[in-house]
Amino acid sequence: MAGAASNVTSVKRVLVGLGVNDICDKPKIADFLTCLVHHFSPNEKSTTINCKVQDDMLLLCSPNRGNKLSDENKGSTGAHSPECPLWRLHQCNTPVIPPQDRGIYVGVAVLVESFDAHVLMTQRSDHMRSFPRAWVPPGGHLEVGESIIHAALRELEEETGLVLDPRNTVTHLLCLWESAYPPLIALGEPRNHHVVLYFHSKSSETWKQLQARIKLDPKEVKAATWLSRDNVQSIKSGHNRVEKIQQFIAGEDGQTHPAELNIHSMFHAELWHDGEIYTGSQLALTKWLECWTEPPNGTIPSKM
Repeated sequence: MAGAASNVTSVKRVLVGLGVNDICDKPKIADFLTCLVHHFSPNEKSTTINCKVQDDMLLLCSPNRGNKLSDENKGSTGAHSPECPLWRLHQCNTPVIPPQDRGIYVGVAVLVESFDAHVLMTQRSDHMRSFPRAWVPPGGHLEVGESIIHAALRELEEETGLVLDPRNTVTHLLCLWESAYPPLIALGEPRNHHVVLYFHSKSSETWKQLQARIKLDPKEVKAATWLSRDNVQSIKSGHNRVEKIQQFIAGEDGQTHPAELNIHSMFHAELWHDGEIYTGSQLALTKWLECWTEPPNGTIPSKM
């Protein structure tokens, strides 16, 4: 273990480690291009995974059915696209030689929910090396020495300027997503491979109160918007229609500028076809709908 830990601490970003025999005390660093969902549940598109940060690695292992799970190591849904190129490589028995000294990076993202049940989504800038212009919850890489929740809230602040007060915010792990880019094997062998941990943070402020504090980083974020539960349900329907809401465009002056956004232009309609999950954003929004609860008595707090 000491050897593996020393390899990880020599890099800034945290790598993924795999538990041996369903026990997370003797992990090994996962090789780049190892399909993790396939590793835990061959031929499945989702699985249940325990995860925790230990020795500067994100350790993944199957749930130990004989023991009660601790809060930091409880089972969470882990999934990937049915077109996951990593899975396709295994299905086709395509010989792949992973790059030397390269592991699987860890990403974190946070789905911020306002008191009045809207969630924050951001559009990645045009020049991003992976998934340019995609609509995603704010997020980035987990770095050595920080907790996954701290990393998620740090990335939220860096990209949107939004600082959540832990005293008025409830945050929990929503799901995990195995991400590869390019997302289709027809577009080439994957160049990026991540496990993304999606958190859900419930604020005591309305979306308008939160939006008033947002300052987007134009180097990473092109725009932001807030989706209601009805908006997400409408997007999931896959109907190709016009349904406009307000978005906020990042300006070079550091300010945001309002504009209209057709929510049905945010994702390709085929992504929601037949209930399949093709992206991490889809999974996070779907899990949010499943755990969504109405504010008590329909009340809205006064402006803070």
